Amino acid sequence: MRARLFALFCLAVAVLLLIPHAAYPADAGKSEQLSSPLSLKQALGYAKNHPRTLLSAEGQNKFPARSAIFLDCQRLAFTQIESIDNQRNRIETPLIDPLALQKIRILQAFFDVRLADLNNGYINEKMAGAYIDYDRAKTRFELKQLSERVVADLHTKYQAVLQQFRASEAMQRITRSSLAMAINHPEQLPTDLAPPRLF
Repeated sequence: MRARLFALFCLAVAVLLLIPHAAYPADAGKSEQLSSPLSLKQALGYAKNHPRTLLSAEGQNKFPARSAIFLDCQRLAFTQIESIDNQRNRIETPLIDPLALQKIRILQAFFDVRLADLNNGYINEKMAGAYIDYDRAKTRFELKQLSERVVADLHTKYQAVLQQFRASEAMQRITRSSLAMAINHPEQLPTDLAPPRLF
């Protein structure tokens, strides 16, 4: 269990380091401060000025964009399969207008951030509960009401949830970095997103 959590954390850090910052101008995103909280409508408004919407069809093919973070997870789940369907969950870019395609990328990145935040909130509550159980067990152990084995077991459970929490924090940073790239503000990570109004 610990090995899987550590591998997930390492993967999250590796993805963050591999995001191609060099593909964007050095002064991109410095001219305008992002509003906080950032709404979905505001995020989609940045699509029209994104460098990818200004590329020609040849440029779009020459510099393909990365897939959304959660769309390529089947590679992790099915690593033992000899032939993986590389086209699954991929957008047919030649069939979609560049502006519409960039809006789709912003939507994906925006909801990735929302999902990462919700996951972090859930794990944070889980971690708080695990810590309270462990802390109470330590007190009861000092009063000789619990055995050392029970305390050690609760400490192990707390440490496992703590690792999950750290991995979820890393995913929050990664998804925010992807959203910053999608709205062409790589120097500013959106700190707070407004709940989207879909209807």
